[in-house]
Amino acid sequence: MTLRAGLIPFWLCLGLLPLGAAADTLRIATSGHYPPYYITTPGAATTGMDIDLLGEICARGGYDCVWFEVPTQSLLNTLLTGQADVVAGGIGINADRAAIVDFTCPYYSLVASTGELFLRDPARGPDVATNGAVIAVSGGSLFELAMQREGIKTHAYDTEQDAARAMLAGDTDGYFGSGAVVSGLPGGDSALYIGTYPTITAGPAFAVSKSAPDLLGALNTHLAELSAEGILAELQVRWLGQNQGDVIATCTTTTALS
Repeated sequence: MTLRAGLIPFWLCLGLLPLGAAADTLRIATSGHYPPYYITTPGAATTGMDIDLLGEICARGGYDCVWFEVPTQSLLNTLLTGQADVVAGGIGINADRAAIVDFTCPYYSLVASTGELFLRDPARGPDVATNGAVIAVSGGSLFELAMQREGIKTHAYDTEQDAARAMLAGDTDGYFGSGAVVSGLPGGDSALYIGTYPTITAGPAFAVSKSAPDLLGALNTHLAELSAEGILAELQVRWLGQNQGDVIATCTTTTALS
């Protein structure tokens, strides 16, 4: 299958919209740079898995899709307050989140979901839980929950990039999150990679308000079409490196998955 060209310049526009946007406008909130789902590069168009996937959905659904960025810990609140219609950008399903918002079927199945731990000072060693290290995380993320579950001290920042920059600047001892965020920053190669810790998620999906069942149904319908036609698999290969086939066909309920 061939993906549609030229979608991004037409409908991608960053900026917070007021409440009460037009019905055919799909307001999409994200927490910013988080490869490979949402990638911002100075002087270039925003790219990523979720950009391409929602671009396809917006074209099929006839939506005028507008993206805007907020801190990670404010993401779900944009749905609760009516500022956004969809939350995207690699957001993972878990039970706590599913209690307050609804999720589409996950568009990528994660057998083992993990985050990557980096330390700025190699002398601290890998046992950060017992030597008092403070780890930078994005506030409200599954990465923050994973560190807390392990009893590791954290300091929350607005975004993944902010957290990684804090470690590299020496404001914290380490960072836990996406290794791609660290490697994309100046000085990121100097950070010591320690390993992974598990996060609990059924995979990345799109979140909507529980008061928007029609939108949830429409998104799942478009995901099912894209999955059956092989377009979702193409995007998986392009951005995630693996073709999982008609993954939406195996989705029964997101409640069970969470």
